[in-house]
Amino acid sequence: MDGLVISRATPEDIAPVQAIARETLRRTASVFLGEETVAALIESGQTDDEISDHLSNLYVARAEGRIVGFAIFWEGFLHLMMVEISLHRSGVGTAILHWVEAQMRAAGHDRGHLQTFVGNAQAIGFYLRNGWVETHRDGPEAGDFARATFEKPLD
Repeated sequence: MDGLVISRATPEDIAPVQAIARETLRRTASVFLGEETVAALIESGQTDDEISDHLSNLYVARAEGRIVGFAIFWEGFLHLMMVEISLHRSGVGTAILHWVEAQMRAAGHDRGHLQTFVGNAQAIGFYLRNGWVETHRDGPEAGDFARATFEKPLD
């Protein structure tokens, strides 16, 4: 996406990022976790806390000055990445992901790592299309929160 600017988040960015995360979860995670589970997760404040607890590793993507997506990453691990729901499939996610990969590479990491929910077919497809390889998948004993682990060489 043209005009996208990615930078370290400030405390003022937390509320808009939390809003993106809540709406993205409502619209996408409900498909594989169920509406009640997602609503309970959001209402518990856990999703908001996940953003504020990681401010030092939070980066925001802005288009025309407005936050449209974000990523939380450290030490070669992409912890969380989301894009405003209206901009899915617009190239924003790919731009953020490529930027994160470049930051990891510049920090000296030769491999990137991430996890996503096994049920999140949209995210799994996105990471596969962007050259990430699934290296592990939790078994059924992990339940609804089973995760798929991905890696990507960064050289």
